Amino acid sequence: MEENHRSLNGKVTSLSKEMSTLESVVDASNNDIAFIAEQVASVKTDTGSLQGKFNSVSNDVSDIQKDVSSNDRQIISRRSDVASLQASSSSAGQVVDDLEQSVITLNGNMSSVMRGVSIVNQQRFPPSQGKGHLVSNKFEFYPREMELIEQPTFLSRHAGSFRQKQRNLIVQQSELPQHQADFARKIARFHQK
Repeated sequence: MEENHRSLNGKVTSLSKEMSTLESVVDASNNDIAFIAEQVASVKTDTGSLQGKFNSVSNDVSDIQKDVSSNDRQIISRRSDVASLQASSSSAGQVVDDLEQSVITLNGNMSSVMRGVSIVNQQRFPPSQGKGHLVSNKFEFYPREMELIEQPTFLSRHAGSFRQKQRNLIVQQSELPQHQADFARKIARFHQK
């Protein structure tokens, strides 16, 4: 009987040790589970942050694509405008030269007409007949003289307009590299993200 009692005590002691070991294992497992839960929460947080960054990058990509498309259209339009203006400038230069030559010719014609008016006045209305007739006759020639005076002025304005178009062309040509540089900087900023 005593032997059985000692055997039972031994088994109880052994079982207690096993229970203690099992409790230690359970505690360790609980700690592992808690650590894993923290890691899962951290991963979820990181995932949310990465998703936000991804969305931001996606928006940036969309904006860059829009800018690229817009810049492409602007560059094509600018090149077309430059080509058109270059062609216009070439023909405008000839027109300006022709207009300036016309101004010179008309100025010469006006001088000739003025001399003709003076001669006619002297021939038809000598000074002995009085100044009144001379003024009256002069009035008949006045509209023609004014027309000749205004034509060079009108042509000069057109010549100035063509010169301004040529200057505008030079400005637009100088601005085109800047537009291309701006586009290149936008692309570079996108690649840095």
